[in-house]
Amino acid sequence: IISNPPYIARHNEHLSQGDVRFEPPGALISGDTGMDAIEHITSQAKRHLSQDGWLVFEHGYDQKQALNDCLNRHHFQHIIQRKDLSAQPRITAGR
Repeated sequence: IISNPPYIARHNEHLSQGDVRFEPPGALISGDTGMDAIEHITSQAKRHLSQDGWLVFEHGYDQKQALNDCLNRHHFQHIIQRKDLSAQPRITAGR
């Protein structure tokens, strides 16, 4: 499962800047911490993954630890994290 869910916190200052001002809020905002959609997907993913399947997220540059904690809480293993081309942590996956 590969997901690029909404992951921006409701009160993030960047929501009023640049092109994101024109995006639908539901495409960007995921609760007070930006983790609501990620938590929901993670809690349901094992129902849909094959035994050796991976759950992969794109996430905010500042959510690396929160993603790691979320996957651990839901008993995912082999957690890996990768940086984007700007050297920001932006991908987290687990089995």
